[in-house]
Amino acid sequence: MSEWQDIETAPKDGTEILAWIPSWYQGKGGRCFAVWFEEKWMPSDKHMREIHPSHWMIGPEGPK
Repeated sequence: MSEWQDIETAPKDGTEILAWIPSWYQGKGGRCFAVWFEEKWMPSDKHMREIHPSHWMIGPEGPK
């Protein structure tokens, strides 16, 4: 897996990323899979509202 990168460098072409959201979990931060959708970052399942990640990385591959 790669290192965390600034969110400004994240792909905005529909690629799913692992996003770091500093304000999650009582301000301690947390992560989720996210995608750039309609000009904003959204969790991949799109069941939540817009998120504001600070960093990103490509997520791990699934099992083979």
